[in-house]
Amino acid sequence: LDTRDPWQRAMLGHAVSNSMPVVAANRTGIEEGQSFYGSSFIANGRGDKVAELGREDEGTIVAEPASSSFTVDSPKMRAYVNAVPLQSIQAHFTYLGASSREVRLGSGTMRRQFGFKLRAQDACNLVYAMWRIEPESKLVVSIKENPGQHSSAECGNRGYRNIKPQRSTPTPKLQPGDTHTLRAEMTATVIKVFIDETLAWQRRLELRGRKMG
Repeated sequence: LDTRDPWQRAMLGHAVSNSMPVVAANRTGIEEGQSFYGSSFIANGRGDKVAELGREDEGTIVAEPASSSFTVDSPKMRAYVNAVPLQSIQAHFTYLGASSREVRLGSGTMRRQFGFKLRAQDACNLVYAMWRIEPESKLVVSIKENPGQHSSAECGNRGYRNIKPQRSTPTPKLQPGDTHTLRAEMTATVIKVFIDETLAWQRRLELRGRKMG
């Protein structure tokens, strides 16, 4: 029985009803046939999730009450913004180096990266803008298109294609302690990625399948 969504709603309700931050922790893995769905998170007193781990993620997240920042020590993490979706997003971050535990990709490759999802119609049709940190520092924009498929169970890791920029500048090599601002914008079918207010990547997108909004 997967009660992840109602469990999270209940925890968010506690945050709102008491006007207090809530730290909701849950285990991962399988024991005696019972699957645990993880998804630990931190919510502020308004019931907004400010940091969250995935269903299979193990790690540490720390939210600072007086700000909108948090510290991550997890090999994989996705953070969500509970707001009206806009095709522009910005993150101010400090790179702290490798996490205490690392997980290779399905291909066996070890990669460290940070970035955004844009135009995410669903898990099978979306646009990524990623700052790859290691093994090579570069900006990569990828389109994942799987028309007629909507869940990860259907499409898996299929449908990805990286696209080359029409305009770009060298990507700085990140060192532990470095602080930067990464921003991605989409206007109509044009995507722009900025590093510290400098245009670092730009191209007009050509989506082969359906419109992703």
